[in-house]
Amino acid sequence: MNLLVAEIKKHIENTDTDKSLLPAENEEIKNYINRIFNDKNNYLFINDIMNVTYHWLDSVKCPFKNWKEDVHYYNLLEEAFDLPQKDGIDNRLKHKVIHHIQKNITHSINVNRTFKELYAGWDDE
Repeated sequence: MNLLVAEIKKHIENTDTDKSLLPAENEEIKNYINRIFNDKNNYLFINDIMNVTYHWLDSVKCPFKNWKEDVHYYNLLEEAFDLPQKDGIDNRLKHKVIHHIQKNITHSINVNRTFKELYAGWDDE
């Protein structure tokens, strides 16, 4: 299961939040965010999702074993949070989440490169 989805589920289960807002079984994060965002009754919950995501990004820098998987996942996550402007949605928080995703991409690339990837193109002369 997706680590972020698990964190969102934990948040919903530990609060008095409507359980209908739980992600569906095997629902991709982008589909989940779009479903919540487009729900006229529950779209403001997207602010809670962004807050959970922001704190999750702070604690999980490299969710996968290599930087390529991390970058792919983070790109999908950034695309999921690239939401149009809507009244009630905290755009400052949205930008903070996207910035944090970009920071984690850079961190993962810098930390998880192999020696071969790190020194590719360097001449020994």
